[in-house]
Amino acid sequence: MAGRNINHLSDIVEKLQNTPGELTPILKVDPEDGTMLTFLNRVQQGSASGIPIYATLLDSAGNDLPVDTTYVLTAKQPGDARFRPVSIKEDNISQYVNKTVSEQQDADNVDSVKVELKGRAVNIRDVDEFAVEIESSEQIDWSAGSEFYIDRHGVRERKLK
Repeated sequence: MAGRNINHLSDIVEKLQNTPGELTPILKVDPEDGTMLTFLNRVQQGSASGIPIYATLLDSAGNDLPVDTTYVLTAKQPGDARFRPVSIKEDNISQYVNKTVSEQQDADNVDSVKVELKGRAVNIRDVDEFAVEIESSEQIDWSAGSEFYIDRHGVRERKLK
C-alpha cells in the first residue's frame, strides 16, 4: 500500500491542543493494527530533501499562531519514557503564515514547507507513536479552521507480517 493520507481529518490521527510555552503535541498518529507507516525524507516534488507538510495553524480567535512558533516531528517506541525528535526542529512557521495551503502545495513553494527528517525515512509500527509537536505562546484551536496535511507522496503504508 502506498500514498497514505495523513492529515487532521484522518481516522488514525488524534488532534490535541498544545500547552502554550511548552513543546507539546498537536497531532498524534496511531497506525492501524498490523500496519507500519514509513515517512520518507525525499519526495519527487521540488528539489530539497524533506517531507512536505502543509498547514494552517490558528488560535481560538482565528488568527495565525505566532511566526516564532517552533515545531518538530517526534516518535515514541514501547518502553521509551518520552517522544524523541525524528526531524530537524523548525524555529518558525512563516511559510504557513504567509501562504495558503494551496499556495504551499504549488511546485514553486513546496521546498519551503519540507521538513527534513533525521535519516532517509522514519518507520512507525502499530505499537509506536508519532506526533507533531509545537512550542508556541498561543494555543492551537482546531475548531477555528486549523489544518494539517503530510503530503501523501511522502507516506507509505504496508502490512506487517
